[in-house]
Amino acid sequence: NTYTSLLCTNVILYILSLNNHFIETTYFIDQLRTTIHVALLSLCLDQTEALAKPTAEIISKIWKRFSKYYNEGLNEVLDQGIATALVSPSPNMMIRSFHLYSYLIQDPQFMVDSFVNYDCDDNGIFHNIFENTVNIIVKRSYPEQISVELQKEAMTTLLNILKYLWQYYTDLASQK
Repeated sequence: NTYTSLLCTNVILYILSLNNHFIETTYFIDQLRTTIHVALLSLCLDQTEALAKPTAEIISKIWKRFSKYYNEGLNEVLDQGIATALVSPSPNMMIRSFHLYSYLIQDPQFMVDSFVNYDCDDNGIFHNIFENTVNIIVKRSYPEQISVELQKEAMTTLLNILKYLWQYYTDLASQK
């Protein structure tokens, strides 16, 4: 049920927004790595468009606040969640994933951090998340896609990636 999923997603967002000692406890961190992790993977693979933005907000909040505890989990969410949905046989799931990714990249620091943390990993532990995701989006922007709508969504996502990376670069350059 979409309403139940939205309610649960909003509860998770609320909990992640708390300035409470509870979310700094090892119990909560364990829940983040297990229960919330499974929920987040499920949300990434869900086809419900209404859940795209709240899912991106959850990922963003976890990335900003808990990445030191959840770096491997974020890698998995980006790889087995979003990237997997982008190669789904379902056009609706792919389009929804483009929207989810477009929400995430509105903070260009997210793209930079995912590239630095995952693509530049010398240990070989992580997958090249940023490169692989962008390659999937580029492939989906080719004219021979399932639908024109899918191609347009892929192109829009690519344009957003370039737009937000350019914004990041110009903001960085103006600070020097």
